[in-house]
Amino acid sequence: MAEKMHYLEVVYVEKNGDDATGDGSKEKPFATIQKGLDAAANNGTVFLEHTVSLNSIETYNKNIHIEPWVK
Repeated sequence: MAEKMHYLEVVYVEKNGDDATGDGSKEKPFATIQKGLDAAANNGTVFLEHTVSLNSIETYNKNIHIEPWVK
């Protein structure tokens, strides 16, 4: 049986984060915007550290707010 994905209302992404061990929290952010978008709930918010690159991203038809993460 497939595991149900738990989407987050708020996700944090920074260049020193980790996509493998991070959970999207302030304390354990993801490293890439795509990992943050994948984990975000529809109408969720992804906070980005200003050094994170916004190259090619896919939102999978979710409405997601992308905001700067000011530390």
